[in-house]
Order: sequence, then structure tokens, then C-alpha cells
Amino acid sequence: MSLAGPVMNFIIAFLSLVLCMLFAVYGGEDSAFAQTGFLLCYYSVQMNIGLGVFNLIPFPPLDGSKILLSFLPDKLCYAILRRERLIALVMVGLTVLGVFTPVLNF
Repeated sequence: MSLAGPVMNFIIAFLSLVLCMLFAVYGGEDSAFAQTGFLLCYYSVQMNIGLGVFNLIPFPPLDGSKILLSFLPDKLCYAILRRERLIALVMVGLTVLGVFTPVLNF
């Protein structure tokens, strides 16, 4: 269930890339509609790939933590779940400070 969000981001990125290529090939160079559509799809690709990768980071409350927990032993899983709120607060703090900016800009 936790994979649904990131997978959907990657599917939307792929479909946006296909639309981007269609605008580039069939849109014409002077068409404002084609240029606007191309840019919209281009930014959609970037945004959805960034969100998909960000969601796979294995820290609560992101989806990557739920995926990681499914592979860990029960004892370790319960220890992490007990500290999930604290980890989530640290995660929000790191995001606000821009620690994940290089990952998203990649």
C-alpha cells in the first residue's frame, strides 16, 4: 500500500513525458499553445519524479519508512514505531532547513 504513492508519481511523470514529447514533435515551433503545453508537461515530469524520490526516503512519515519497516525484524520495527513521532518532527525540521534540497534538485 505504501508503494502506491511513489509509483503513481512515477506513472504520472512518464505520462507527462510522453505528452511533452508529443508537444515537441507535433506542436510546431511558433505555437504558443505547444510551447506552454511542453513547459507544463516538463515541469510536471520534474515535480513528480522529485516527489516520488522524496516519498521513498525511509523516514517517518514518508512512504519509504513503511516500506523499510516491512523488511525489518519485529523487535526493531516496534522500536522505530515507538519513536515515530520524534522521527517525524526531526524529518520536518530537516526539510525546513533544506537538507533534502540537493536530493530534490538532482
